[in-house]
Amino acid sequence: KMDELELVSETGHNDVLWKEIKTDVAGLLGCDLEEVAFIRNTTEGINIVANGLPLGKGDEIITTTHEHVGNSLTWLELMKRSGCVLKMFEPSTASAAENLSRLQALVTRKTRLIAVPHVMTTTGMVLPVKEISALARAGKIWFLVDGAQTAGMFPFSLHDLGCDAYATSGHKWLLGPKETGLLYVRREMWDVIQSKYV
Repeated sequence: KMDELELVSETGHNDVLWKEIKTDVAGLLGCDLEEVAFIRNTTEGINIVANGLPLGKGDEIITTTHEHVGNSLTWLELMKRSGCVLKMFEPSTASAAENLSRLQALVTRKTRLIAVPHVMTTTGMVLPVKEISALARAGKIWFLVDGAQTAGMFPFSLHDLGCDAYATSGHKWLLGPKETGLLYVRREMWDVIQSKYV
C-alpha cells in the first residue's frame, strides 16, 4: 500500500487507499481510524500533545527519570516557557505495582498530566499503562504514552489501555521507513488538545 501511494505523482492521495491504510493501523492499535493521525515520529506526536494541551503556570506534569530525550526535552522546554512544574519518579525494575506506587506518590490536586513510556527505552520494563490510565481518569488527569518501543512489539488495544494520547514511530518495531509515525488521540480529547505550531 505504501508503494502504491509512492507511485501516485500528485499532491493529494487516493482517499480510498488512505482510509484502507488508516483502517489497518486502527486495527493494529485497537482504536477508531478517525483517532489516528500520520506524523513523522514519536517525538513529533509528543510535541503536538504537549503544545496542544492547555497547561500553564503551576500545573504539574509527572514523568520518569528514564525518558528518551525526545520526551524529556519537550517537558523541560514547556516548563521553561509556561511555568509548569515537572515531577519525576525513578522507575523500578522490581514490579509494575512498585512503579504505580511511585507515580501515585507524586500526584497532587495540581497534577494535570502524566507522560510516560509504555516500555522503558533504558531497561525494557513494561509500565502498567492500563492501571496508570485508571489512576489518571479517577483524578481527572490527562495521560500521554510514549509508545515508541511497543507498537509492533506485542499486541495491545489503545481503547483497552485507556490513555488519552499515544505516539509511536513506524521505523522501530513496525519495521517501516523513517518519517512514518502515528499519533492516537482519544475521541473525547479532540476538543482539549488543540494542535498548533510554537
